[in-house]
Amino acid sequence: MQFLCKRKISTQSSTQLLRYPTIRLPREFKALIGETARIYLSEEKDNLVFKVIIDKKVGKICTISEESDLEDRLNELESQIRDLKSSFLNNESLVDNCNKKEAQCEWARPDSDRRPLPCQENTLSNTV
Repeated sequence: MQFLCKRKISTQSSTQLLRYPTIRLPREFKALIGETARIYLSEEKDNLVFKVIIDKKVGKICTISEESDLEDRLNELESQIRDLKSSFLNNESLVDNCNKKEAQCEWARPDSDRRPLPCQENTLSNTV
C-alpha cells in the first residue's frame, strides 16, 4: 500500500439530527465522482483501517500515470525550448557575421552598373 494524503474527517449534515463523517479524496481523483465504492473495516495495530475498493481500471485513475504524462509533457517542452534557444543563438551569430561583412563592404553580387568611378576615369584618360 502507498500513502496518499492526510485529511481531517469532516461532517456532513442533512438535518440537525443526522450527521455523517466524510473524507475527501485529492482532486486528482475527480474522475471517480459518481462511481460506486465498497468500503471494508478492519483493525491493524489497535487502529481502525478502512479499505475502499472502486471497480474501475487503475490505468485511467492512477495518479502515478498522470504524473508520468505530465513529466513527459514537461520533458517535451524543455527539449523544444532548448531547440528554439540554440536556433536563436545560431541566428544571432549569422546576424553578427552579416553586420561584419557590411562593415567591410563585401556584397553578395557586384553592382550592375560597371562604370568606373569618376576619380578612376581621370587617371585612365591621363595615361592614354
